[in-house]
Amino acid sequence: MKKGWILFLIIMILVGTAACGEQKEKNDEALGKSNMDVAKEPVTIRFWNGWTGKDGELLKEMVALYNEKNEDNVTVEMDIMEFSILEEKMNMAIASSTNPEMHIGSAVGDYAKDGVYIPIDSIWDATDLEKEDFDEEILKNNYYQGKLYGMPFQISPTYLFWNKDVFRKAGLDPEKPPETWEELVEFSDKIEDPAQNIVGGGFYYGNHNTIGSMMVSMGGGVISSDNKNLLTDPECIEGNLKALELYKKYVDGGETRRYSDADYQNMFLANTCGMLTSGSWFASSCEENGVDYGLSLLPAGDKGISMCGWPLSICIMKNTEGRKLEACYSFLEFWNDNLHNKIMGDGMSPAYKWTELGYQPYLKSVARDEKLNENPMFSITSSYTEYYDPYYPGTFLESTALCYDALLPMFENITFDEMSVEEALRECSDHMDKVLENMK
Repeated sequence: MKKGWILFLIIMILVGTAACGEQKEKNDEALGKSNMDVAKEPVTIRFWNGWTGKDGELLKEMVALYNEKNEDNVTVEMDIMEFSILEEKMNMAIASSTNPEMHIGSAVGDYAKDGVYIPIDSIWDATDLEKEDFDEEILKNNYYQGKLYGMPFQISPTYLFWNKDVFRKAGLDPEKPPETWEELVEFSDKIEDPAQNIVGGGFYYGNHNTIGSMMVSMGGGVISSDNKNLLTDPECIEGNLKALELYKKYVDGGETRRYSDADYQNMFLANTCGMLTSGSWFASSCEENGVDYGLSLLPAGDKGISMCGWPLSICIMKNTEGRKLEACYSFLEFWNDNLHNKIMGDGMSPAYKWTELGYQPYLKSVARDEKLNENPMFSITSSYTEYYDPYYPGTFLESTALCYDALLPMFENITFDEMSVEEALRECSDHMDKVLENMK
């Protein structure tokens, strides 16, 4: 009798469990999805950026590959536009909360401060990305107030290019670029030949990236890692003044020293400019135009070589949550997983392909790749991390005010004899003191 009751109870439990399961399935059906479908629910995320040209084509190719091959049922809808249009469109979208889910920008800046970008620290647990494969210094520039606000996308250090044909015509060794900033000025003077429309070059006037690096390399400084103004700091002012006096000597060497960046690039490609400083991406333009060129790290100052460089990141924007946040993580994993990429295979990723274009690696596995290191140019450009010493930290929120409201006016005052070098430096420093005070 007891066995009968026990059997009866077991049967009732099983029936009840089945009934509950059937009811749960009915509830899920009423919601239009099952448990399995929740994880794989089709989702579209929008990705806005301003990458055109050769790199823009690769970006389109990688997004198309992801859309075709990913098993997370994600579609990335990418919109590439000119940066001026992008900025205007983004401002309107942010104001109306219709912004895209992903955007390429500076992870640390107003967007992070104002909550337009959202923290993504959970990406390490939500994906197979290995934090240890990221260069620590570069990844650090994606953190604001202890939280991660973006995944690295591109680093843009400045290098020295020299035109070997122009060097030969000037009687300079085409295989030996200037090793110091003083030599750069000397070489530029030797190359300059107005009668032949040949310009010595080096860098366009007001180039805060190059001149900022020169100041640091001379023992000067601009903004410290803890956001301190170093422009007139007792330990830095001598180096800053020396660099700016050399800058003054350079721009006084001829009217062409006041040309724009675009002018220098066009003349370099036409074999009428001896030198210029630019990002490594410029190498592809040289090759496409058949220019016999060399590329090196920036010249050294008294302190040595100082390489600046600013990371751009793929960031996730406000109002992105739930399934859409998961979809963004899936794409970021695809882009950055160079160790065991689910779509492209081990040792391959969009980050690797991006480096092949001439951009610097931020993944350790890419930096040590044997095939890439067979290219002498890659060995040079990838070594920048050994000299990475930016004149302001990547976590500095007021970089726009520094570069365009402080440094550029200082360079103009020096270039056009509006002030002495020291007067211009002190005025620039006073302006930055006010900017830093407002940051508190």
